[in-house]
Amino acid sequence: MKTPEAEGAPRLDVSREELEALLEQARQEPLPDDGYQKLRAAIRTLHYVTELLEKKETTLRNKSVRCKIDELPTNA
Repeated sequence: MKTPEAEGAPRLDVSREELEALLEQARQEPLPDDGYQKLRAAIRTLHYVTELLEKKETTLRNKSVRCKIDELPTNA
């Protein structure tokens, strides 16, 4: 399993708020290319982390996944 960066996807730093704003924008109108790229990167990262967790190659406590359980959204 390759990381998103190894597959040619550049690293993008995007806040949760920015991703949610892009999602809302996508409801109203087509996204500009940079918005599309940010959502695509987020989806690839989510997929990669999900695969790691399913294969038990990491845990949410591992430093390679920078997300605390209490920071995960509960209204998803």
